Amino acid sequence: MRRHQPAYARRLREVLTVSGTWPQYAGISADGRHPQLWVLAGSNTWNVAREYARSRYLFLACPPDADPEALDWRLLAGHDPVLLRQCGQLDGDTLKRLVLAVLRDGAERVLYLPEDGQVRRYIRAGCEVKYAAA
Repeated sequence: MRRHQPAYARRLREVLTVSGTWPQYAGISADGRHPQLWVLAGSNTWNVAREYARSRYLFLACPPDADPEALDWRLLAGHDPVLLRQCGQLDGDTLKRLVLAVLRDGAERVLYLPEDGQVRRYIRAGCEVKYAAA
């Protein structure tokens, strides 16, 4: 079964293929070689995604009505840590499925940035996912 791309995947793919343009985006390392990638999720995802696009962030969006496990997150592989931003209401089950899907598709570390400010870190260790205090 072929999985669909997350929202903004085409834009992100185009940027990632031309590394010389990376320094013009927010969150790029000082040497211009390591882009910081974000995943936006929650009830207010679309509004935040529009802001991020204008602010030159590199991100993918998980639409509020989407099944995160049905999406292909492989664009994030090799860009650790992936930052996962809560945008409005995000239930625990959707969060868990999203983190697992991002790690399943090749990310090694996910930093979850909830609205309550309590950052959580998830890591892939072999075949299991571990929660580690940030």
